[in-house]
Amino acid sequence: MLLLLECVENVVLQTFSPDVREALDLFARPGVCNCNVSTVDLATEFPQLYSEAMGSYWRTVEPFWAAINISESPEIFRETFDSVPRSAGLLFAAHFCRSEICNGGFHQFFWNSTGILAPEAIEGFREIEQSQIASLIESALALFGSPYPRDREGRQRRLSQVAQGSLDALDEIFFALVDSEAGGFENAADRYAEGINQCNR
Repeated sequence: MLLLLECVENVVLQTFSPDVREALDLFARPGVCNCNVSTVDLATEFPQLYSEAMGSYWRTVEPFWAAINISESPEIFRETFDSVPRSAGLLFAAHFCRSEICNGGFHQFFWNSTGILAPEAIEGFREIEQSQIASLIESALALFGSPYPRDREGRQRRLSQVAQGSLDALDEIFFALVDSEAGGFENAADRYAEGINQCNR
């Protein structure tokens, strides 16, 4: 998974221990390493550290991470999403939704290509028993009218008509729920993934 280092601190590094955050901060300074630090594949460059940052649910998502295409058309997204096990796809959607909202709020989630998977994220949060968050995202989708625009340009046009205050209010509720409902996102996602893995044994 490629992440811009400048965004990583807000999305992933917050879950690292202080020592790990300091090490990655040093890594990102100019002249410290020979790699291109504008993009870093954390899972490859820092596999142990990346595993520390992600819940164990990540082992269910990671094998299919690159298979789901959120950057092209809604049709390609649907085709690639349907090509992976449904449980992994729903965890992928909930994970991506949570990461985007925690980094830049609902506005960022809907503005970026990630907004294409909002309906799947709702289902994913319900599956991991964070139903209040699922309902909150449904409230956010309702601001776009029906049908929800899966294509990015259409979604951005409608987003420009949504009052920022409406999204800010939803952000605050999301931030209050994501680490508390059902024991918090990672605990809820881990329990769900463990249940899937037990069924597959």
